[in-house]
Amino acid sequence: MALKPQYEFLTLGTKPPHQTKATLSGKWVLITGATSGIGLSAARRFAKGKANLILLVRNEQKALALTKELISQFGIQVRFYLADFSKLKSVKDALQSITQNEKQIDVLINNAGVYSTKRLLTQDQTELVLTVNHLSSLLITETLIPLLGQSKGRIIQVNSEGHRFSRFALEDPHFKKRWYTGLRSYGASKTAQLHTVWALAPTLFKQGITLNAMHPGAVQSEIGLNNGWLYRTFKKLIINRMLKRVENSAEALYYLAADSSVKDAYGQYYYLTHPTMPAKHAMKNPLSKKILTWSKKVIQLALE
Repeated sequence: MALKPQYEFLTLGTKPPHQTKATLSGKWVLITGATSGIGLSAARRFAKGKANLILLVRNEQKALALTKELISQFGIQVRFYLADFSKLKSVKDALQSITQNEKQIDVLINNAGVYSTKRLLTQDQTELVLTVNHLSSLLITETLIPLLGQSKGRIIQVNSEGHRFSRFALEDPHFKKRWYTGLRSYGASKTAQLHTVWALAPTLFKQGITLNAMHPGAVQSEIGLNNGWLYRTFKKLIINRMLKRVENSAEALYYLAADSSVKDAYGQYYYLTHPTMPAKHAMKNPLSKKILTWSKKVIQLALE
């Protein structure tokens, strides 16, 4: 018996991502969080596809090493910019440098993310996970629209099936009143991101830009390694043994960025490269625009 559409995600973990033979020669791809995990694997896959890369990352030493590796191995152009994704002003400063120095962006991949077992606040008094996973990616997306519009660009938000863990509560976005857990904050941040995808995608498509979200699969990323030794040990010995290779995620991202079959797709949620339905609380509804409006106000206040 076939599953109802809202439960199809339960079977998609067994399906490999689609692959493409398309190249991105001459194209410029910006990847956030590109020095580890999914972002690192994606950077190497896009370099293999002959794309030039702009890396927006935190760690300068890792960025220098990766830049040298990619230029040497693939003969592409690579530039990097530094930003702390938990500090919106730091992200803004990096974006100012990017908009001043770069002439074109063809693909934007918002990949940087964090998982925290403890409730932590940023210097802007916003909850850490929400800031890194949602607010920073929204700031990056909106700031780079002019560069993306010049080339009819594609934007891919690396989301997560983790959005199913929790709705986003406008009445308590920073978990000041509700019981905090890592799964709840992570789920809320990814749910918020999905709502802004639904709110922004139609308008961006009119400008020639496609905006979609994707779950990168249950893979061995490095997210969560900022937590204590107990969580890190549990992840290494238990969680990672159930996960797949991170190259699956990179292949899926490359397909969504390069293949002609999805060039006009927008406002979609993919499990790897397979369209599917998000959780009911994360589907498009009147709340989507409210979350977008709220998010923009929070970003604006932090940048004043």
